Amino acid sequence: MALLPDAGTRPVSLTAPYANVSFGSTRDFSRKIALTGEGKPSQSEDRCVDIQRRDFLLRFCQGAGAVLIPKSLWESVFPDSKSPAQRESAAGFHLQPHYRSERPLDATLLKVDARLDTFLTEKYADQIAAILARWSAGLLQSPRQTPEIANALATDFLGTSPEPADSNLLRSNASIQVRQNKFSNHITLNRDAFIRELQSTLSSFSKVLIAEFQITRINAEASSSAELPGPLQTRIRYEVVGTGGGFHREQR
Repeated sequence: MALLPDAGTRPVSLTAPYANVSFGSTRDFSRKIALTGEGKPSQSEDRCVDIQRRDFLLRFCQGAGAVLIPKSLWESVFPDSKSPAQRESAAGFHLQPHYRSERPLDATLLKVDARLDTFLTEKYADQIAAILARWSAGLLQSPRQTPEIANALATDFLGTSPEPADSNLLRSNASIQVRQNKFSNHITLNRDAFIRELQSTLSSFSKVLIAEFQITRINAEASSSAELPGPLQTRIRYEVVGTGGGFHREQR
């Protein structure tokens, strides 16, 4: 290394001739030196931090945007590669979570299904309600649709007549007529005779609009067998509304 002197002077050497002198680099790594003001981070460090922050925000926005894409668009971009048979088998899959502790809702869910109820009458009432629902469905199709009622009656069935034994007019005007009907208490009709009189009673309807049967009381007697239920006594409230010739609505 040498300094250039002014014109007319001899060059001045900073070291003795043939001296073994070396100048070490003050940098630990190449390209890591930058001139910055006091207290101001270097441009490379600021750029590195800024790139990381921008990269984070970019990836976050991409992920949030993917979540907000509608399912229909996902299906058009990424069609399902499964075969129809695989999709049908997967359609019946249901996840049943197992919780570590009992939930407060579990005690309530046990009461939804009458078969799990500790009271046997609730179980029997649920079974009878299913039979009554079929009665309603049949009558709503046609007033003469009584096979479900006939099939539910035992072969040794005995009952009273559904035809009123006495009918008293309570109110009558141009728009409405109210009657009080009384029925016989004599249990004399077998299954076939009861069905015939029931069909005769419903023959005035051209269409049944409402047919409801509700259990209002049920009693179960003790049974000697744990598998077979004892005799049941039920009280069923019914309501039938229909339309026909000569009247707009009739409710019984």
